[in-house]
Amino acid sequence: MSDTEAITPFRTTIHWKGFQLTKCHASNRKTTYRCSLYRRGCKAKLDVMTDGRVNEIRFPHSCNGKIIVISSDDEGGGQSSGVDV
Repeated sequence: MSDTEAITPFRTTIHWKGFQLTKCHASNRKTTYRCSLYRRGCKAKLDVMTDGRVNEIRFPHSCNGKIIVISSDDEGGGQSSGVDV
C-alpha cells in the first residue's frame, strides 16, 4: 500500500492518496473510513478489509479540499502540509 501510511484497525485517521479519512464504522470483516470533509458534503468512503485489501467505494471525492503531503525526510519531522487542488 504505497498510497498511504500503515493502516491498522486502531487508527481513527488515515491518509489515502493525499486525502485525510476518518474511521466511521468497524466490523469483523472491514473498517470503513470516510473523507474528513464529510460534513461539508464529500461522500467518499474507503473500505479496509481485515486481510489488508483496500476497496475505494461509493463516491468519488467531491470536496475539492487540500491534498495532504506526507514528508518522509528528517527535515520536516514527518509533518504533513496541505496543497491546494
